[in-house]
Amino acid sequence: MTDQEIYLTGRMMRARYNVSGMTLYRWERDPSLEFPSPVIINRRKYWPLSVVVTWEASPVGLGRSKRRPE
Repeated sequence: MTDQEIYLTGRMMRARYNVSGMTLYRWERDPSLEFPSPVIINRRKYWPLSVVVTWEASPVGLGRSKRRPE
């Protein structure tokens, strides 16, 4: 088994938090949320799973956005 990073697409992120694309857009631009910046490849956004999980565990993560992954 390798230690390769797993990346989440925008669709996966929307499903994870049960939010719209516009909400993700707003979260990205709100500095108080400290939402992880995506990696952009061929004009598509990908979020490293390890960074997303760290953000969820942070005090400003899910507690602030009031969203819980299912």
